[in-house]
Amino acid sequence: MWQSMLIQHMLRNPWLSEAFCRSRNAPLAVIEQLGPATNRTSIGRDELVKIAQTKIAGAGGTERIKTLIEENTEAEIRQASAQAFATISPEEAVRILTTLKGVGVPVASAVLAWCFPKRWAVIDRRSWNALASYGLLPSVRESQTTEEKIRDYGKYMEEVWRICDATGWQPQRVDRWLYAFDKCEVTPANL
Repeated sequence: MWQSMLIQHMLRNPWLSEAFCRSRNAPLAVIEQLGPATNRTSIGRDELVKIAQTKIAGAGGTERIKTLIEENTEAEIRQASAQAFATISPEEAVRILTTLKGVGVPVASAVLAWCFPKRWAVIDRRSWNALASYGLLPSVRESQTTEEKIRDYGKYMEEVWRICDATGWQPQRVDRWLYAFDKCEVTPANL
C-alpha cells in the first residue's frame, strides 16, 4: 500500500525531482563532466576526487577527503572502479570501492550513480528518510560498520529499482525526487 502511495505521489509531482538540481552537491555538473557512460570502464584519481568533493559539499572535510583519496595510486583507483563497474550487485560494487582510502559507502554510491545514472542511485540520509516515511525502509539507519552500511545500500537499491519499474524513471531521477521530498520536509500526508 505505501509503495503504491509513493508511486502515485511521484507521478503526480514529478517536478520534485528537479527541485535541488543546482545545489552544491547536485550531480548534474559532475555527470556532464564525466560524459556518457557507454564506454566507461573505470575512473581515475581526478574524477574520484571531483565526485567525492561534490558528494560531501556542505558537509565539510573536502580537503581531507581529497588528501585521503590522493593516497591511492591511479592504478588502484582504476582497478577498483573497473571491478565495481563490472558487477551487478550493489553491495559488491560499493564493497569494492570502499577498499579505497577516503571512500565510504555514500561516496562509493555517488561514484556508481554519477558514472552510471541509469543503473545506480546515491544513498544518503535524505533519500533513506523519504523511503522510511512511506514505511519502505526502517525509520533509522542504525548501521555503524562499513559492512552494515553496505547492506543498507543493497536494501536501498532494491527499493529504488522497484520504484523505477513502477514509474519508468531512472534511478538518478528517483534518487533526486526522494532527496527533495525529505529536504523540503514533505510528508505523504501533504502531497
